Amino acid sequence: MKITSRAAAVAASFTAGAMLLTGCAAQDKPAPSVDGVSIELWIGDRITQAGMDATREIVADWEAETGNTVEIVDNSFFELMNKIPVAVPAGEGPDAFLLTNNYVGQFVSQNLIAPVAISDDERAQFVDGAVDSFSLDGETYGVPLVADVQALVYNKALLPEVPETFDELVKTAAAMNDGSTYGLLFPIDQFWSSFAFLAAEGGYIFGESDGAVDVTDLGLDSAGSVAGLEYLVSLVNDTQLMPADTTAEVAQGMFSAGKAAAIIEGPAAVADFEAAGIEVGVAPIPVLASGNGPAPFATYTGLAMSVETDEAEATQSLLSYLGANLPAALQEVSNGNISALAGADTVGNDQLAGWTAQLAQSYPLPTVPEMNLVWGPAIAAFTQAIHGQATAADALAEAQKAIADAIAAQ
Repeated sequence: MKITSRAAAVAASFTAGAMLLTGCAAQDKPAPSVDGVSIELWIGDRITQAGMDATREIVADWEAETGNTVEIVDNSFFELMNKIPVAVPAGEGPDAFLLTNNYVGQFVSQNLIAPVAISDDERAQFVDGAVDSFSLDGETYGVPLVADVQALVYNKALLPEVPETFDELVKTAAAMNDGSTYGLLFPIDQFWSSFAFLAAEGGYIFGESDGAVDVTDLGLDSAGSVAGLEYLVSLVNDTQLMPADTTAEVAQGMFSAGKAAAIIEGPAAVADFEAAGIEVGVAPIPVLASGNGPAPFATYTGLAMSVETDEAEATQSLLSYLGANLPAALQEVSNGNISALAGADTVGNDQLAGWTAQLAQSYPLPTVPEMNLVWGPAIAAFTQAIHGQATAADALAEAQKAIADAIAAQ
């Protein structure tokens, strides 16, 4: 609906009947708590066009069961994220909308999204980390739907089997390098793509205290982080595994052309690779010598509720229904959507098995607003270290100091 008269607080509407996620399996139908109202839902192309169509079908089922109506508005995802901070305070926004977990901190600080209720039993329906990725300061601000994570994407014709360890993969890949063909490519000098190797060695961004993120406990220059970045530097300088300036576009292009046996990439790119005639396999990035697997960033896409909705009870009922029924449908229509529900059926789907296995060994992108202060210094540190402009230890120490100073200056 076109939401009006939004001054009333929504907290009083959080009743037991509106508890999020009824504990039903994905195929069950959560019982509606209200009927006869109209809700506006904004969705975006991050879940793909096919995913938006699937959302309409699931929403239609909820409408039929409850007698409620939902007005769905399509957006490009980034257009949607730019609209929310303007539309919600002006009383022109939706009751609920799609978002990724990295927007939670910003939108909470801007008073744009309201908490949703979810019990421990309900939380257990999702893969580990999914609900936490939408949580901040003890509150949960979104219903997870699908996940995105990078894994080892490989050409089965060039790499029939994935080695058990990363060292073995490096040896195999290095033997393939001939100047025009590479065994393994990824943006090794990029924080986003390479932090996984720091996490494998015990590196971290923010620590925890009493179950909450502690932004004063910074781990970017911890011993584990330094060891992980030093290892990456050795892959460029000693092993000469790949060029230091490899970009995602170069890696994708080489893989599509059959000139790279493996890359580290996310699920959304697979369709293009297959369209190019590549027989694609997906597997978790093999374990390092420490015995730990690289843990790439995981992001989650879900649904949030506006603080300005007049229909909080009905909106939570809708989110409950979509949380239980939509993830599997989104996964079915697009390889780019990895269901956030635990226990996904991967029988006969080796790619999905690879994505879900990697998701289990991932590093959820921190939700706190202070994460925005990490990107610049961290990106600079990786560039400097990989390109030989500073040692890994010095680059990370400088980055951590810049982050700490920025946090203290807030």
